[in-house]
Amino acid sequence: MKRSIAVMLLVLACVVGAVCIVNAETVIPLDPNKATTVGAGQWVAKEGDNGIEVVQELALGGDMRFFYDDIALPENFSFEAELGCISGNNPAQRPYFGLYINASGDDFLVFRFRPSSQRWEIARAVSASSSEILMTYEDPNPWAWDLQEWRTMRFERIGNKLNTYVNGELMMSYDYDGTLNGGTVGFFAYSTAAVYRKAKLVAY
Repeated sequence: MKRSIAVMLLVLACVVGAVCIVNAETVIPLDPNKATTVGAGQWVAKEGDNGIEVVQELALGGDMRFFYDDIALPENFSFEAELGCISGNNPAQRPYFGLYINASGDDFLVFRFRPSSQRWEIARAVSASSSEILMTYEDPNPWAWDLQEWRTMRFERIGNKLNTYVNGELMMSYDYDGTLNGGTVGFFAYSTAAVYRKAKLVAY
């Protein structure tokens, strides 16, 4: 009898522990109307069929960024959004777009997709105009990268591990010894117009 009670208490403790772990996740509100933009792009936040869409409407060259104000990244977090492309599909223009994780000013990381090579990248800024590629993955399943095929990109930091996912599937995992907490998150595009929707920031 005592053994049965002990087992029941152990199971209950596990269940309660699991609930606590789930509850430890905190969704951080993102307001697209409170944002800062960088570069010559034309960013617009508007209501779409699937909620708020953040749209970069001009297929211009150069780095065009959109990031949320009033965000202080915790040490462990995930940031995700659905992405689709509108234009700029000329490979000669070397377009790319993705998620932007900003610690301070030009100190940032990106999780991006390059349609011209069907390549995913994790990159770190080394100056205001250049970045260092930390890790790449060549996609064996070509992405049409237009509004007929949306994909969900997710960037996650747990301890010193950077994990990136596409449509829920782990794509790259990288050991990173830099700091990121205290910054913010957002989107960027280069030589393409693009749409970002269903943005979600979670603290762990």
